[in-house]
Amino acid sequence: MSIQVFVSLLLVASVYCIPESSPATDIIQELSFKIKASSVSFPCDSTRNIYLSTGRYIQKNLLVTRFQMLGGTMICAIPRLRPGVPITLASFSLKSKDGRPMLEPYPCWSIQEEGNPDALQNVVDISLDRSETLWVLDNGVCNALEQPIKRSSPKIVGINTKTGQIVKSIDLSKFVTGDSKLQYIAVDVDDNGNYFAYVSDAGSGAIIVYDIFNDKGYRVVLPRIISASATNNDALYIVLVHKSSGNLLYFKYLSSRRVYYIKTSYLQKGQVSGAVVDVGPTPMCDQIVLLGSDNGAAIFFRCRGSSDIYIWNTQTCLKEDNFLLVQKGEDCRLPAQVVPGYKRLMWVLESNVHDYINNTVGCLGASMIQNTNMKLLALFLVALATKTTAQNLETIAQWNVMDFNFPHSDYGFISNFKPERTVVTGLEVSHDRVFVSMPRLYSGVPATVGFIPKNIAPGSSPKVHAFPNWDFHEVGRGVNSSCDGLTSVYRLKLDSCGRLWVLDSGIMTSLEDFRRICPPKIVIFDLNTDLVARTIIFPREVLRPSTLLTNLVIDESVQGTCDSAFVYITDTVAPGMIVYDSLTERAWRVMHPSMFPDPDFSDSTINDETFTLMDGVVGLTHSPNLGVLYYQPLATNRIFSVPTAALRKGPPAELETLPVSLVGTKSSQGIALVVDPRDDTLYFSPLTETSIGTWNPHNNNQRLVSYDQERLQFVADMRWNPEDGNLWIVSTRFQKFFRRSLNTNDFNIRVLRISTSPSTIGNNNVFFKK
Repeated sequence: MSIQVFVSLLLVASVYCIPESSPATDIIQELSFKIKASSVSFPCDSTRNIYLSTGRYIQKNLLVTRFQMLGGTMICAIPRLRPGVPITLASFSLKSKDGRPMLEPYPCWSIQEEGNPDALQNVVDISLDRSETLWVLDNGVCNALEQPIKRSSPKIVGINTKTGQIVKSIDLSKFVTGDSKLQYIAVDVDDNGNYFAYVSDAGSGAIIVYDIFNDKGYRVVLPRIISASATNNDALYIVLVHKSSGNLLYFKYLSSRRVYYIKTSYLQKGQVSGAVVDVGPTPMCDQIVLLGSDNGAAIFFRCRGSSDIYIWNTQTCLKEDNFLLVQKGEDCRLPAQVVPGYKRLMWVLESNVHDYINNTVGCLGASMIQNTNMKLLALFLVALATKTTAQNLETIAQWNVMDFNFPHSDYGFISNFKPERTVVTGLEVSHDRVFVSMPRLYSGVPATVGFIPKNIAPGSSPKVHAFPNWDFHEVGRGVNSSCDGLTSVYRLKLDSCGRLWVLDSGIMTSLEDFRRICPPKIVIFDLNTDLVARTIIFPREVLRPSTLLTNLVIDESVQGTCDSAFVYITDTVAPGMIVYDSLTERAWRVMHPSMFPDPDFSDSTINDETFTLMDGVVGLTHSPNLGVLYYQPLATNRIFSVPTAALRKGPPAELETLPVSLVGTKSSQGIALVVDPRDDTLYFSPLTETSIGTWNPHNNNQRLVSYDQERLQFVADMRWNPEDGNLWIVSTRFQKFFRRSLNTNDFNIRVLRISTSPSTIGNNNVFFKK
């Protein structure tokens, strides 16, 4: 008899199938693993044979019930529910080359000895805290399904996952009663950085609270009405939920329909009287199993006896309309737990635990094919795209490396061209052209602004035309030129008068030696003639020695359009913003700590490739209806907003603080932001998840528009086009340009398009915490 663990990637969607040739199918195969109970790693073959011959290793009796993710390693609890379980805490690598990793005793064999009260006897649950200390709940009772044997007192064991050393052992014997049934553990941290452990005691209707730092604990007895709502004390689930107002511990008995929560701040103080909140009865089924959280405000659950997994945002009412089906059960296995972790995915553990409990699992033998099966599946923290949204992502143009329509008989541009150093960062769409900006991050960029025709064969690789002509890009010939031309442009915007606003940073080779050769400026081109209509030079007082202007928003919603607009401009390296009143030609600078990079998010990862870039505010978009400006640094996982009224009123007074708000937290870093002015929906693109999601500020609805591991690597800019209502996207494999790991045989730069009509947007949740 063998135990099997499968790792695969599932779509978080309820109604669509995945075509066998889709990118998601490839990912499922890539993340598929199979572990058999016969794959327990013993010190040697003789030890294995001794365990087998003496009944200390009965393969069909191994069942993984709980787990945690530590990087690319899964640490799992294997309770000794029946005899013959040699290890009760194990680990295996998800990076196994052959897809068949070995179950290793964790952290070592010596801690697994059954009968030794100082070792682990029966691990029923585990929890990993922020410092990556693993907290292990050992109830001390073995063979619970046959003839229970108390091997030791119940305890919590803390293991330093970096060293594998036990750092703490907490005896829980003084917190239990004769009816106690310890089942689940959650570890929390307060505002002072002190850790607390919460342990559910289903047998006596209590939660054990232990202050790890101060080494003291107590038993919190739940109101009798809670246990009275359950037909029996079978299981008391606990799930820790994180909200901006404070953490909450949700809990419920399996046999009760009612869901409750309590603020963890009350638990930490032992103040329970009147603090428990009855959320209400579960509307969809009589009994639900709480499976875990997304490390935010969402809880995963299933109905008892069902393998379908749902997600519920606890910031909404407990009603069926707020439940989203994220995994449709396909076999007889039942989900046991959902945990966020490796590759920024949600991981789901499934097993045929019902067969195990009923002892209907087959024994070893040639005629027996039934296995003690467990399945580990991966769900994206942002919900993955459905079949509809995958088909809806249209490739307009794509290049291995950029290609230009160079001027005839002028070899200066060609001889200095370095295609592997030329990358697109911005785009704009007019009625007949698609404009792209290519900053001179490195030497060898022939033109910093170019265009292609809008109507081209989908997926083609057209040559890029310099805009407005090659005379503006003399720097690309490798010669010194006047500042009348364009030096290095990150992004550009189109106004309502058909004019293209080109933001020129004036910085050459910003990722090499950061040379300022011209003052930063905005050059406005009339697209009817491609002639310069206006040039804006910024006053010295709004600039800093390291100023790098990278993005702009044109606000025509207040005092007029075109030459009456306000312009908001990001300074990425000297973090801040410049506000420009084009009517009065005044400019001023604003700053806020939220515009600075966060060192904890300096490393970005795309498809397992990590690069470090400490960029400040760069993502920028405007909601004219709401009068807010959204922004984000690259080195953060948060999106912020500020009222445009606060920006427009002029230079801030001394000690005046901008009224900045935290909009939400994403699953990873990102740059591109855009607002659909029809309903104020905000579009964003987390880099690690290679996807595009939305958030609506009116109803807090979150959706996934598209996911594609190939085409949505590093979305650098997005634009909502009022002419057709489509979302236009430029994506590049910037991480490969940056790390010099570019494969010029692959398509590395793409212009994409997505229809944003309601009928073509997937109704999926994305990982965005408000």
